[in-house]
Amino acid sequence: IINRLNGIFKTDSVSGVKVSDYLNKIANDEYFKGFNVTITDAYGYEVAPESLVGTGMKLTLSYGDASLNYTFVVSGDLNDGLVTGEEVNIALNSALELQYLDAVNMYALDINEDGVVDLLDVTKMAGSIDVGTWVNHNGYSDGVNSTLELNKSNNEVIRAGDTFKVDYVLSGLSAKNIELNGIEGIINYDRDVLDLVGISSSSLNEYSNYNYSTSKYIYASNTVLDKDSVVLTFTFKAKMEQTTNINMTNERVAVDGTEVKLVSNSDIDVKIARALSTNNDITSLNSSIGTFD
Repeated sequence: IINRLNGIFKTDSVSGVKVSDYLNKIANDEYFKGFNVTITDAYGYEVAPESLVGTGMKLTLSYGDASLNYTFVVSGDLNDGLVTGEEVNIALNSALELQYLDAVNMYALDINEDGVVDLLDVTKMAGSIDVGTWVNHNGYSDGVNSTLELNKSNNEVIRAGDTFKVDYVLSGLSAKNIELNGIEGIINYDRDVLDLVGISSSSLNEYSNYNYSTSKYIYASNTVLDKDSVVLTFTFKAKMEQTTNINMTNERVAVDGTEVKLVSNSDIDVKIARALSTNNDITSLNSSIGTFD
């Protein structure tokens, strides 16, 4: 009927499948001939035929004293049979280890069935909501480069106490008007020297989050790139005088529905100068040699 795997029926319809559709399929399936069929919700109540099949609903097939019991899993759905922004955010938080999913819900949000909920599942869900079906891309087959660069709006000299910005740039695109679906990675920096104040994006801001404890972020949305582009901006506050390193690891980029090969140069040293004195009440200065005029 769809997939009958370890007591689970899984369907991958974004726009929903009615209970009546399943009842009709089962009634016309020779395998289940003579069975009594019921579909119930999580509380054990029989579901109306016009309702949508949702993850967690139960299918019971009875024949005499014997019965077969299955749990429905709808790809991308956790309750009502539809893929919504709520599910995308839950998948995103799960991928960032900010939210726990039980086995059934994990299976529902693992769209590509590779055993984990990650960037590719999040972007697949996010890109399919508006059109009501899973979007299949031809795929961008070439690679892309990533770099970290100091933002041009920073002070010429970055001092302890200053805030400053670092841009995450994607470049080296071999085609025009490609679709960037999402990015993830871990931003590494010395927390004794810097505070990460915020992460922003002018293009990938529909679904995003950051796990402070692991320094991992995911940003997902669909935006068209036709040139080298700043896709993320990290804002830091300098805490002390020191030359410090900022770099990215575990980077992944989804372009045109496919994870692409990434050549990473996402590593930058930032010189933090000492803070200038803010004491405006100095009445005298002494020197062991000469005088101050």
